[in-house]
Amino acid sequence: MVRQVRTSKTTRRSGAKKAARPETTSPATKSARKSPPAKSKSGPGRKTRTSKSTSTPAPSVTADAASDRKHQARRSTTRSKPPGRPKQSLADADAKRERIMRAALLVFSQRGFEAARLDEVARKAGVAKGTLYLYYPNKQAMFEALIRSAAEPILADISNIAQQMPQSTDELLAKVFSLFQREILATDRKLIFRLIIAEGPRFPSLARFYHREVITRVMASLQSIASILDGDGRLASTDLQRYPQLIAAPLVLSVVWDSLFAKIDPLDVDGMLAAHAALMTTARRRRRS
Repeated sequence: MVRQVRTSKTTRRSGAKKAARPETTSPATKSARKSPPAKSKSGPGRKTRTSKSTSTPAPSVTADAASDRKHQARRSTTRSKPPGRPKQSLADADAKRERIMRAALLVFSQRGFEAARLDEVARKAGVAKGTLYLYYPNKQAMFEALIRSAAEPILADISNIAQQMPQSTDELLAKVFSLFQREILATDRKLIFRLIIAEGPRFPSLARFYHREVITRVMASLQSIASILDGDGRLASTDLQRYPQLIAAPLVLSVVWDSLFAKIDPLDVDGMLAAHAALMTTARRRRRS
C-alpha cells in the first residue's frame, strides 16, 4: 500500500517536470501542427491539381548590380541595331531632282497642267510618289520649279551678253538670237513656253509667276542692250528702248510657228532673225547717209 502511494507521487513529480520543460520542437514542426491538412477538392471525375510552391529563391545579385546589367543590355541592343538608310549625297539629290524635272516636263507637255498627275511623273522619273513631296509640296510648286530650272541658265547668259559692252550691233544681236535658237528653240525648253501660252489664260497664277520670274528679267536685259545701242546711235529707232518686246517679237513668233505650222510650212528662223536685226539698225544708217 505504501509502495503504491510512493509510486503515484513519483509519477506526479515526473509529470510535473515534463510539463515544466520548454518545448523544443522545430519551427517547421510547429507550422505543420498549426496548419490543418489541406482538404482535397478532388471528387469523383476531377483531376487533382498539384500545388505550386510560393517560395521564391533568394536574389543572387544586388539591386545595383541588376540595374547595371540592364543598362549594359540596353547599350548592347543599341549597338547591335542595323544601320539605317545611308544619307543621300548632294550629288545624288541633284541627280534625282534632275530626273524629276525631265519627267515633269514630259508629263506637263503631254497632258497639260490640269490633267498632269504626280504619280505619272514619279513613274517616269523612277521614284516613289512620296519622294516627290520631299522636293515639291504640290503640282504647282513642281511646275514653278520646272520654269526656274529651265530659265535660269538662259537668264544668266543674256545678262552676261548685256554686260559685254562695247561690241558691234550686229555681233550683239547675233549673240542674243543665237542664244535663243540654241537654248530654247532647239531644246525642250520651248515646250514650257508653249505650256504658258496654252495654260496661262486658264491658270492666271502660272502666267503671273512666269511673267515675274522670266519675262521681266528678259525685258530688263533687252532694254539695257537697247539703251546702250541707242545711246551710240546704232538702233534704227529709239522706240526699241521703250518697247524691248519688239526685239523679242520674232523669238515668240518662231516658237508659235514651230508648234503649229512646222510640218506644213517650215520657217527659216535664221533668215528671219537676220532680217529682223537689219530692220532694227538699217533705218538710222540710211538717215546718216
